[in-house]
Amino acid sequence: MTTYDGDEDIYWKLRAGANIYVLNTTKVDRLLAVMRGIHKGQQYISLR
Repeated sequence: MTTYDGDEDIYWKLRAGANIYVLNTTKVDRLLAVMRGIHKGQQYISLR
């Protein structure tokens, strides 16, 4: 979870192995859905 939404920051986090990149403004219900998807092997990137 981050406050940074720049393309460069996202790129380096994913390259380092992150499967999820969410902004701290993500609503709880969406965050729970994302976490369920990650458990199923999906990747998620929060866009502005």
